[in-house]
Amino acid sequence: MLNKLFSCMKGKSSKLPAYVERDDDMSFPAPIVVENAVLNCFFVKVDQSSVKTLLDKTFSDPSGGAVKYVPVSNYAFVVLGDMSTLYSSAIDVGTTSEKELTIWILAAAVDSNNNDKIDRLVLFPAYVIADDPYSLVSGRESLGFFKSWGALTGVEGDGDPPNSLSVSVFGHGVKGDHAAFHEVLNFSQTTGPAKDFILITSIEEATEYILSFIRESEEFFHGDFTPDWALFESLFKDMWNSEFPIALLKQIRDSSTDGAVYQAILESNSKINRFEKIEYLGKYQCVQHSIFSFRPDESLGIATADESYHGFRVVMDFQIDGGKEIWKA
Repeated sequence: MLNKLFSCMKGKSSKLPAYVERDDDMSFPAPIVVENAVLNCFFVKVDQSSVKTLLDKTFSDPSGGAVKYVPVSNYAFVVLGDMSTLYSSAIDVGTTSEKELTIWILAAAVDSNNNDKIDRLVLFPAYVIADDPYSLVSGRESLGFFKSWGALTGVEGDGDPPNSLSVSVFGHGVKGDHAAFHEVLNFSQTTGPAKDFILITSIEEATEYILSFIRESEEFFHGDFTPDWALFESLFKDMWNSEFPIALLKQIRDSSTDGAVYQAILESNSKINRFEKIEYLGKYQCVQHSIFSFRPDESLGIATADESYHGFRVVMDFQIDGGKEIWKA
């Protein structure tokens, strides 16, 4: 589906200068392989207009409308993960590990020249906080994940459901202050898991379980998104059963101006290499703290007051492949 977008790019050369390898480099190329990932997941309500504005700001505005993604859901997919083994399969330098928060937005790529017809579903990582320097540098430089440095607690292991999960980010509490770590998100368990929950142990079962949640939720779909249910279900199954397209804005700031010396919109495929299980964790209350350096309450409108969210734990192996440019400035 991306071929027609690639063919529209003008002046793109496949000849690139050789990357200067150094022994102190912290940036590694994709594919990035993650093994033994324990992912604590929550569907969290977001504001419709805020998500649309963020998608337009990130993709449509820079590309002059050449690339357009529209929000699909009133929920964000918040993942607090513990990845015990992480490495680049392109270069044999060894492994690392990380704990990471990602706030995912489900969006649809549309053809603005064809009545905004849906081409495919994509995932957009609106916010990422990682505690590992390799992941931080490689994610930003190689793929275009706009990652922040931080710390996570309560996400470890594969045992009992956690009582609480906390995310802190390194940054500024208010404009002009001295940088420090600040807690920005906290999930506290309010109700334990139901005893009759059936453990899900295949990707097919997982796909059907998520689709059943969507079918039963009257407020899942974004107000501006009118789903053709058969098409949506087909695209969703294709995505979860094979590859997850990830939409990214990759850019490098100019050293002396507010311009970008490189700016492109990429789509990178992520695929599941091994699926172990999904288990139910119970219900959690989410508390967020807005600071100057991290404001998803404003850009996504995350609803936390008087809301209780279902928590799930996913255990699997996956990889993120190199991104392909679908637009370049």
